[in-house]
Amino acid sequence: MNERREAKHIALIYALFSFVWIVSTDLLLHKMVSADIYKGLLFIVLTSLLLYVLVKRSMARLFLASGDQLIKDGETLLVRDLKRAIADEEFELFFQPKLDVITEEVTGAEALIRWNHPEWGTVRPDEFIPLAEQNGQIIPIGEWVIHKACKQMKEWNGRGMKPLPISVNLSVGQFLHKDIVAVLAEALTQYDIDPKLFILEITESMTMDVEPAIQTMLKIKQLGICISMDDFGTGYSSLANLQRLPIDHLKIDKSFIGGMLANNPSGEIVSAMIHLAHTLGMRVVAEGVETKEQHELLKQMHCDEAQGYLFGKPMPAEVFHNYMRSSRAVTYS
Repeated sequence: MNERREAKHIALIYALFSFVWIVSTDLLLHKMVSADIYKGLLFIVLTSLLLYVLVKRSMARLFLASGDQLIKDGETLLVRDLKRAIADEEFELFFQPKLDVITEEVTGAEALIRWNHPEWGTVRPDEFIPLAEQNGQIIPIGEWVIHKACKQMKEWNGRGMKPLPISVNLSVGQFLHKDIVAVLAEALTQYDIDPKLFILEITESMTMDVEPAIQTMLKIKQLGICISMDDFGTGYSSLANLQRLPIDHLKIDKSFIGGMLANNPSGEIVSAMIHLAHTLGMRVVAEGVETKEQHELLKQMHCDEAQGYLFGKPMPAEVFHNYMRSSRAVTYS
């Protein structure tokens, strides 16, 4: 794109110079201007064009430098504000439903964090989670998510909603933290949550150092918690390691689901993943399902659960509660 703009500018400069050259030469030949005026016109035009190019490039460099600094300043402010976000109750959990592929009944939900910044509005997770990881703030934020999810589950149960499995994403920092098992045990006990209804979602990258990963996962499973492998197919898990990991659910990444109907191997890959997971005794969740055609294809592949905009976007707790009241999957006492 930059090369095209540069070519256009060069063409423009050449055209202007050619125009001035032809007109000035014609005037000179017809003795309508003197040779000195002719030279002066060419000098002014060439100098102006040269200044234009130099200023433009200098302003571009200045703009880019300013843009980089603005990004750095913005990140610095986010890091500063993250420290008070929990105390000021700026975080909120949204919930996205998961449905049985065949019956279309709601089988669970994924808890997703949102940051309602008082000045900047809603800040996306992909904007602040990496910063929190870099600065170690992901530990208290992750602990807040675990406790908030358990608290919300207890509140829903108290309002007569049928107990529903809730998935919570675990960050790399949390997974490697020495107190992760204690934090989970404390939250489950404090809110009296059945561990079987609590699902931790991890990514393939967390299991690259397979032996320590297995030990941590086994300790978590001793609490009765289920473990789901999120975004499967985008990481580096080998089949040898996959069969050793104590995983209950496998979530197929949305990039494969989105490509199932296109003229590429995604459909065959998804089918193979489902077959592999079932062979290893795992349930399969397809994420990013957005069309009825994708849903029908997943039925034919015997996928267990699906999640995506076709069934419902992430929604605040109260909206999700109302969504569940209208769902045939849930009964109220």
